[in-house]
This record gives sequence, C-alpha cells and structure tokens, in this order.
Amino acid sequence: MSRMPKTPQQPAEKITERPLEILGVVLATASLLLLFGLLSYMPDDPHVFHPNPDKATPGNWIGTFGALLSDGLFRLLGVAAYIVPFGLAMWAWQCFASRGTRVSMPAVAGWIGMVMFAATLFSIGLRGVPTIQAGGIHTVMEVDAGGMVGNFVADLLNAYFASVGRLIIVISGLLLSVLAALPISLGSVSCRTATGLQWITHNIKRREKIIVPAAKPVPEVPEPLEPDLAPLASLPEPVPPPEPSMGAMSLSAIPTSDARPPLAIHQGNGTKFFLPDPNTILTDPPVRSIHNRDEQSRERSRLLVQAFKNFGVAGTVTAIHPGPVVTMYEFEPAPGVKVSRIVNLSNDLALAMKAETVRIVAPIPGKSVVGIEIPSPVREDVHLKDLLMCDAYQQASWKLKVVLGKDIFGAPVVVDLQTMPHLLMAGATGAGKSVGLNTMITSLLFAATPYELQFLMVDPKMLELQGYNGIPHLLRPVITNAKVAAKELVWAVREMERRYQLMAGAGARNIDHYNYLASSNGEEKSEILPYIVIIIDELGDLMMVASREVEESITRLAQMARASGMHLILATQRPSVDVLTGLIKANFPSRLAYKVSSKTDSRTILDANGAEMLLGRGDMLFLPAGTGRMIRVHGPFAPEEDLQHVVDFLRDQGPSPIVQTSFPAETQAQDSESGSGDELYERAKELIMETGQASASLIQRRLRVGYPRAARMIEMMEEEGIVSPPLRDGRREVVLRRSADSDLQVG
Repeated sequence: MSRMPKTPQQPAEKITERPLEILGVVLATASLLLLFGLLSYMPDDPHVFHPNPDKATPGNWIGTFGALLSDGLFRLLGVAAYIVPFGLAMWAWQCFASRGTRVSMPAVAGWIGMVMFAATLFSIGLRGVPTIQAGGIHTVMEVDAGGMVGNFVADLLNAYFASVGRLIIVISGLLLSVLAALPISLGSVSCRTATGLQWITHNIKRREKIIVPAAKPVPEVPEPLEPDLAPLASLPEPVPPPEPSMGAMSLSAIPTSDARPPLAIHQGNGTKFFLPDPNTILTDPPVRSIHNRDEQSRERSRLLVQAFKNFGVAGTVTAIHPGPVVTMYEFEPAPGVKVSRIVNLSNDLALAMKAETVRIVAPIPGKSVVGIEIPSPVREDVHLKDLLMCDAYQQASWKLKVVLGKDIFGAPVVVDLQTMPHLLMAGATGAGKSVGLNTMITSLLFAATPYELQFLMVDPKMLELQGYNGIPHLLRPVITNAKVAAKELVWAVREMERRYQLMAGAGARNIDHYNYLASSNGEEKSEILPYIVIIIDELGDLMMVASREVEESITRLAQMARASGMHLILATQRPSVDVLTGLIKANFPSRLAYKVSSKTDSRTILDANGAEMLLGRGDMLFLPAGTGRMIRVHGPFAPEEDLQHVVDFLRDQGPSPIVQTSFPAETQAQDSESGSGDELYERAKELIMETGQASASLIQRRLRVGYPRAARMIEMMEEEGIVSPPLRDGRREVVLRRSADSDLQVG
C-alpha cells in the first residue's frame, strides 16, 4: 500500500492565536464605533425610533446606526455609557495579549456594578451628558446624566438615606466594583503615588540645593528608587530581606547620603596621593524607569501555584521578593510533600512559566519554604557608580573592600578580601567574568593608595588587564607570557617567606600588626609592607605551560600568604579538574561561579549544581568562606570610558612609589633553573653520587622537577666534575661517588 502524503502541520502558536486576534479586531472595532457614536451624539438625530422630518441626515459621525445606539445607551445609562466602549477595549487588549477570552464571574459582576454605581453617582451630581458638537464640548440637557438606571437607584437610595449616606454608599460600591473588574489594587496605586511624590519632592530639594551658592559645590546623585511591590490579594506583603550575619559581607540597603565626603588625601613617604572620587570620575547611570511589576508578580505567583498543582504538588506562595534581575517566590509546600519532588521540577516549571531558567533553592535556610527564582520580565541594569556610592561601600573601613554587585533583593554585596582570603572564579565565555574582574580591581583602586596596595597582574590573553599598565599600584607591568608568570609566582612565594621573616623578627602576628609596629617605631629603615593582590585572568593557560610549578606556587601562597598580606584572585573559563586541581580547590574556600555550560563544571567550581541555570551577563553564584550557603549576585556594568577615567587619574599621579627590595623574579628563576645555590641542586648531587646513576629522568622522578631543570642540573654536575661528558651511547659516568661511610671516592 502506498503511503498517503503527510500534510504539513501548522504551528500550534498560529492555530491558537489566530481566533483570538480576529476576536480582538472585532471588539476593538466595536469599541471605536461606540465611542465615536457617543461623542458625536445629538438628541435631534433621526433614527428608527425617533423620526425627525426637519433633519433628514443625522449629524452623528457613525451615521444612523451611531445615532440609534448612542441615543439608547445615553437614555439607559447616562454618562456611564462611556464605560461600555472602555470595557470592550479592555477585552480586545486581552485577546491581543493572548490571555484568552474567558471572563470570570467576579469580573462580570464588577463591570455591571461599575456601570450601575457610576450612573447613580452621575445622577446625583451632574445634569446632562457631555458630547462633542461643532468642534467643542457641549452638554446635552435633554438626557439625564444618570439615565434610567442611575435615576432608579438614586430614587431607591433617597427613600432610606440622606445625601451624605447616599454618597458614601455609591462611592464605596463604585470602588469595590472597580477592584473586581480591573486588575489593579489600592496598594499598587498608593505605592506608585507615594513613589511619585517622593521623586518630585527629591527633585525639588535637589534644585534648591543647586540654586543656593556654596563654597565648594559637590555634585549630587539622586537617590535610586527602590522597587516596591504591592501586597497581593491572597499573599502577604513582600518583606525586605534580613541582612545575613557574615563578617566578610555587607548586605545593607542602597541609600546614599546627600553630602559626599571630600576627596581623600593620603600620605606616604612624604608624598601626597589623591584617591579617586566615584562621584566625579564615574558617569551618572541613566534614569531608572519604574516598572509596574506588582501585577506581573501577582499573576506569576498564581501561575506558579497552578503549575505546582498540575504536577501534583500542593502549596501556597507566602512571600515575593522582587529584584533587579530575578524575583524570588517563597513557596510553602503542603504537609507531606518531599523537597526532592520540588527540586526535580525545575525544567517543568521553566516551561510552564515561559521563563529562560528557573532556579530552586530548597529549602531556604531558617524557613519552612522553598525559594523559586524566576527571571523578571524586565531586567534592570546594575551600575558600578551606584554601588561605589552606597553606604555599604562608603562606610566600610576595610582596605581591601571588593564590590561584587547586588543580590536578588537589590541590596549591594560588598566583601572584604582579607577575610576571604583568596577568590576562585570561573565561567563560560561571555558570562561576564572579565567585567566582574575589572569591577573588583576598580573597587580596590577607589579604596587603597599605592602605599597600601600593590597588584601583580597576569593576563595571558593580552586583552582584559592591559589597560592598567602605568598605574602606580602595579608592582611591574601586566604579565602576558605564561612562562614569565610562572617565574613571578616563584618570586611571590619568596616574597611571602621574606615577609614572614620580617614579621617574626618584629614579633608581629600579621601584616597589620607589623605595619603598626613599623610606623610607631619612627625609624626610616622600617619597611611598611603593602598588601599584594595577585590576579590571574586565565589560569588554564598557565596550567598548560607549567602546571607543576604553577600549582605548587599557588598552593603555597593560598595556604600561607594570608597573614603576610598577599591574596590571590584566580579566574578561568575552563573549570575542569586538570585546571582546578584538588590542591587548588582545597585552599580556595571563597568561590565565584558565573554561567557555565554543564552541571559538571558547576560541581567543579562550587561542589554543587546551580551555575548552569544562571542567566549570563554578570549573573553569578557566590560561595563565601566558612559558609555552605550560596548567594546569587548580579554583577555591575562599568563603561569602558569610566575605567579609562580611573586609570588616567591614577597615571597622572606618577609611577609606583614602591621600590622592590627583593631581587627580580627573572633572576630567581634563572638561578632555580641553573641549579646554582639551590637546595634542590644539592639534593640532586647527593642523589647522583649515592646511586651512581647520572640520569636526568632519575632526578625528575625523585625530586619531582621538570626535564629541562633536571637536564640543566646534569650539565652543572658535568662542569663541576661530578659526572663525565656523554659517551658514544649517550650515557654518563659518575666520577665522584659517595661511599657508605660518607667519604667521596673517584670513579
């Protein structure tokens, strides 16, 4: 049998939306016809039920049909007839928005009540109906303002209530009808009104401050408006999040003080240094538009509850926390519902909510609810200037304060690098990792002078960190060669050891204690040690070139460098186990994950799933040291011109004031590779003389060094006469050997 050809199926979207669009066009047409018919109503227009021999053609804009319809509606409802085309327009909008044509009974009752009470109110307070005639507004006195319906209800109320009582009942009934018919709430209206009044008052005060002359006028930034969410009809009012009690983290509100402190001046070695002021250097962010998110949040909460019900999970939404990028819904499951059932519904909920991703926090620590994080319909940008001007950053006394962004509640996240004390960050290409790294560096530059902070930057990609060359905070120009970077890490280890020797000699516990003792000494020879922050933009490239040396140096620094004032910030776009080895991860308790491509990468960086569900563009998960709870943070955006302004401001103040007291890394690395004066070289000589085997591979296995270094050691032994030159077969003989009684023997 021959198969019948399959007819192509139309997309489901077109099949379901086409009837709604047709109905929407019909309703919109009816609304316009009715509206213009009412506006152009004339009581003497002829129609079927009102013939007028003196006027053959009606003056109504719609014609005879408009004259008939407007005359009937005005005589029945009065001025309240204008509500009918408005209702048809609302229904048409629902069809165009693909929200269906189903109308609930409370909404129908609300519309009927709205028309009835409005007609009654017009019957009490107005005379005639307003129309447009001869290009102006004209009141038709031949028709009652309330129509037959309004007059009937007004007469009914007159029998039992006086004028004040009638007015109270009619206004209350009209208000209840509006709430039932329209998707609005008194809370949202009051919140928007209060926000608008606050914005107007703030602008008036700001203009007054600008007009009044001052000795030193300081530019002022308007306070950012915090989004408010109206209380839901069946849900509690959204509550502000409590500030977590973490020593290294500040999650305070974002208000900024009106008066900015003057530009800070710091002195070091008799030289003044000016810290940049974010209020004057950074550009103002664009004015934020206040989005009407309360209705969308309420509607989404109902859809969320219905979606859970469809999947067999009963529960209620107890609170809603709107944020700049995502909105968290606190969902309280019914008794007997397992958390594992909710966690496994992540993809199903994303499909039901038409969201890009849905992240589930199950459960929220300290609460009997599950957090459902859904992307907001309109994403708000987070700006660096707002974070640098907020109280959480300005009032923090830390020297190494780092701005990460805003949490899901809109509160700034500012951390102290000293308490972290190192940071490991990873994310896929384009997830916002480089922008976040620049933000961290910029926030450090706004807080510390070159006498207090120095950077050692490694940028194998030669793109992201090159712009910082020339600032006085750099120990040396940005390193782009992976081999040189490995040598610089060796120097960093020796600098750490040197600092510990200085602190031990001074009896200091850490770098802050040492600098306090050195400054109180009053002696010029006392060395003040600055903090050193080592930043590596792409760790994977270093691990490919010299994995053993890089891993050893990073591990030693991560284990010991905290008290010496040296901190690491490592970034990679490939969080695989060969890059983030077990030793490196074990010594980096603070981790930051941007969007990654798979759950495996998320578990590699965070030891948990979740990073694969992020939205990108700076959306991240932060795991602070000492806590097992991840915090979702939205990183700020810093324009390129702002970063350039900061760099130019710092460059104009001269080169780095720090003179390196230890020898350069290149010299150390050459000595290490040559083996001259190296402890490993002495151990290699002892090994060769005891075993009698002149083999570079033996040195590699026993001392765990690379082949180039082992071969160089063999060549140095040849120069010292310990081993012979290579024979015809490539072997070498050991000339000096150590006997059992530790005596050297020749041959």
